[in-house]
Amino acid sequence: MKKKQRNPKSALIDSGQEPAAVYARMSDDQQRKASIDDQIRNCHEMAEEKSWSISKQHTYCDEGKTGTTMFDRPGFAALRAAYKRPDTPFRRIIIDDTSRMGRNEADVHRVLDELEYYGIHIYFASDGLDSQNPWFRDAFSAKARQDAQFSKTHGKRVRRGRIGLFEKGLNPGWTCYGYRNVPLHNETNPDARGRAATLGMKEEIDTEEARIVVLIYMWYSQGLSLRQIVVRLNTDRMPPPRKCGRKIKSCSWARSAVDYILKNERYRGILVYGRTTQIRNPENGKMTQRRHPEREWRRSCRPELRIVDEDLWGRVNVERTRRSCVGLARAGGLNRTDKSRTYFLSGLLECGVCGANYNLRSHGRYSCSNYMWRDGCSNSATFRREDVERSLISALSNKLRSPELRESLAKSVFTFLKSEKARSRQSHDHVGSRKAQLESALKVEEGRRDNLVHAIAVGGDMRSLVDALAGSESEIEVLAQKLAELTPPTTSKDARFNEIRKFVDRHTDSFEQILLGAAEALKIEFQRRISPALTVTPVDEKEGRVFCVTGGIGLFSPAEGEMLSEQVNQIGQHCTIPIDIKIPLCVLRKRKSSERVAHAAKTSPQYG
Repeated sequence: MKKKQRNPKSALIDSGQEPAAVYARMSDDQQRKASIDDQIRNCHEMAEEKSWSISKQHTYCDEGKTGTTMFDRPGFAALRAAYKRPDTPFRRIIIDDTSRMGRNEADVHRVLDELEYYGIHIYFASDGLDSQNPWFRDAFSAKARQDAQFSKTHGKRVRRGRIGLFEKGLNPGWTCYGYRNVPLHNETNPDARGRAATLGMKEEIDTEEARIVVLIYMWYSQGLSLRQIVVRLNTDRMPPPRKCGRKIKSCSWARSAVDYILKNERYRGILVYGRTTQIRNPENGKMTQRRHPEREWRRSCRPELRIVDEDLWGRVNVERTRRSCVGLARAGGLNRTDKSRTYFLSGLLECGVCGANYNLRSHGRYSCSNYMWRDGCSNSATFRREDVERSLISALSNKLRSPELRESLAKSVFTFLKSEKARSRQSHDHVGSRKAQLESALKVEEGRRDNLVHAIAVGGDMRSLVDALAGSESEIEVLAQKLAELTPPTTSKDARFNEIRKFVDRHTDSFEQILLGAAEALKIEFQRRISPALTVTPVDEKEGRVFCVTGGIGLFSPAEGEMLSEQVNQIGQHCTIPIDIKIPLCVLRKRKSSERVAHAAKTSPQYG
């Protein structure tokens, strides 16, 4: 007879080892690289002391990620996805200290509520905080407030220190094309290791980059456009300011970089500090730049850092003023005209060759921004805005009417709800088991208290008995509090496939009506539903070259998910409509034109 294999998970439970996960975070790349290892080691030591088991598979890390937001933290996102699964292998999370989870009070309290809902306990090793303790929330709130305050205070101290460096003529932390940073040491004041202390970074002119800056000013004063200057710089392979980027893979000049150089007063020897400040957007976690009033700027005259003489600076400013008076004025942004507010794909198309965004150019055509402004992409083809909008609306309308798609979406939702039901049932069983343990412990402790009361009545050792009775009363109070806090999760009724099919049909019909509505409303919905951007790639086929537009669009928008329920918001993640359409391709005839511009620039007077 074949021997029945033992379930390793049950063996783990029998051995008394509670499975746990570990999370560690390092706030920026400048920190000591061993910080993550130190946190993990501390968590493992605490797990060994508490008889918990940790697997490498459930050790999650975030390196170089700020704690002031929960966005853009893939390690923490993976941890959240793991403990939300119905079959999650752990019921406890260990973190070194509260600041590693986050430094935003609202965010960390929201995570605690989420952990409580899913029946997951959390333990902070350095702080000794356990979510199973009745006083945990109060102690955690105090620590979270300290962590958030430290982040704000640290930011103010950094800004104050940078202002001090700026007033002393040292670099407060910026980098600028045309200059290099050289450390300034104090030989008379060594540090603890006997080395000369570093006072700060002093800026010096970089001869090669300064030559390129002067060339840019000369070319512009001679009448070359920003694009002509960019083409010349990239053709001659002159080193650009930005060495690398997240989206632009090629190392090349951009029109915005040339424009910034032409406006920068630093090249005439005037340094300005405090123009802008960075504020984090709570909706997406990204930093937004805010401009300070000019009266709050700090200026410093540094003639030794002048690269462009006053005569050339004046000629460039005259040329800039002249050009600003020529042509149509721009109100700014994609919504500068009533018509442009109807372009519902603006910012949602991405080049499949280089990863840059598609921008709307003249004559209503989309083109790769990397090709147009940098010459850093081989994708020189364009397509009409009307073509992609018409094709996308038509393809989506056909898909929304497709019975096969609706059936597939309904099955996806049904499977998700079944797994949620199983998770809820498992959590309910866990709560029931925990409740039975607490009731048993409470019954034992109440019996012990009664025995102590009887011993006091018959005249035992009064002092020791009273102390023991006080301890017993305290333990009974703790157990009763735990029982009161132990509430089983709400269980939803069993989902029926026909009801889910009607639910999906209702929202599919609603989305189809949105597609037929006003373009302004459609733009808002597409901005909510399309993430990440649609990829547009030119492809050779038998009929000729075409654009393939691929990606997905959600059946629910985030706003709908928030208004209906958190569960519907999660359902929306399983209801993505695939997009795969083809658009006839039109080759942009500007490639040879740019080559002629480069040739004309090289043959113009005073080149180089």
